[in-house]
Amino acid sequence: MKPSDVLAAQRYAKAYCLLDGKADVLLADLNAADAGLKNAPSLLNPTISKEVKKKFINEVFAANKNMANFLNLLIENKRLSMLSLIVREAQTIINKRLGITEISVTSAYELSEIEKENIKKAAVKFFNCNAASASFKEDKSLIGGILIKNEAVVIDASVAGGLERLKNILR
Repeated sequence: MKPSDVLAAQRYAKAYCLLDGKADVLLADLNAADAGLKNAPSLLNPTISKEVKKKFINEVFAANKNMANFLNLLIENKRLSMLSLIVREAQTIINKRLGITEISVTSAYELSEIEKENIKKAAVKFFNCNAASASFKEDKSLIGGILIKNEAVVIDASVAGGLERLKNILR
């Protein structure tokens, strides 16, 4: 993925999020369209004309003119293949609007549901936000502890990170 693709996706997501409607409904519609696109890969086929694609979109999204217009814009600008990336960027924009911070949590072992909830609660307090949306993954190289990241802050409470800091101090 090129940086220019991410920038374009951010712009389309920002424009989409300016549409009238509740944030959760806008996002649900966008996710539904993305899921539908994954089930209709022929819409990404460059040999199918824009007109045929737009006609299909207008029929499928007849009840949702905003979505039909948005998807038609993506078709017109040959950006429909970026829809998943646009969804991700829209989620980030809507989360910011709702006061939800997105965090990535890496742990040395699989966390229990209670531990995950406690981490999210601590993140809400630490980042002073309404809620935290978290993705969790494992990395045995951390040895123990956790690593929490959001777009601006990294909190390294891992054993590996502590050992690295100690090594740097002793140099």
